[in-house]
Amino acid sequence: MTQKKLKYVRITVASVFFVATSLLFADFFKILSEKASNYILFFQFVPSLLKFVSVPAIGALGFFVVAVLTLIYGRVYCSAICPLGIFMDIVAWVSKKTRGKKRSEYRYAKPLSWPQYYILGISAGALLFFDLAFFVRIFDPYAIFGRFAVGVFDPIVGFVFAAVNSISDKYGEYALPVVGLSFGNAALAAFNFTFLALVVYLAARKGRFYCDSICPVGALLKLLSKFSLYKVRIEPSACVACGICQKECKANCVDFKNLKNYEN
Repeated sequence: MTQKKLKYVRITVASVFFVATSLLFADFFKILSEKASNYILFFQFVPSLLKFVSVPAIGALGFFVVAVLTLIYGRVYCSAICPLGIFMDIVAWVSKKTRGKKRSEYRYAKPLSWPQYYILGISAGALLFFDLAFFVRIFDPYAIFGRFAVGVFDPIVGFVFAAVNSISDKYGEYALPVVGLSFGNAALAAFNFTFLALVVYLAARKGRFYCDSICPVGALLKLLSKFSLYKVRIEPSACVACGICQKECKANCVDFKNLKNYEN
């Protein structure tokens, strides 16, 4: 399969997972069944892991499936399944389209992995020795996306729905479902908005900085991907030193001058 076809496959898979996961938090039209919701959650690493820890069952082995996929193909979870990672890719794509070509290029940066390995270690210790699942969810990308969806996106959609319904109500019926407009606790809402703004800024300016420097799931899968069967490598005999690979890498891990991909 050519590189271009692989790109479209990834975009298609990522789009399906992103829409499906978003519906878990904002299914205003009641599209998803409980069975469909379980299928979607099956592939989310931390929810699957926490479910398996509390009630071991085959239906909670999604984290193991993700680990096996990582050992074969590398960090496919981060690029095509994780809703936060896909969201950051969307932000980065929009930023690239709206900023100047030169400003949208990525540059190689020395890996800054130690913070996420500390977070991974603390999260693992909190779960294994103190049963503190809530601490794991603080940095879990799925949970973060969920907080954005419920604490920020849902109220905004609710406001839009209310505006449309206020117009359609004049004709005797509601055009859209009635959704509450509450942002919940003011302090929590402010935190969600601030954290969302930070993630958007990092994605727009630094690409996948959160994934490669903070996210504990990214840290674990990064370790596993070092043993993956298929890796992204720079072939010296085929390299023409154009630097496009480095300019396009949102993880800032490609050093084309030394023909290195530090993600591997």
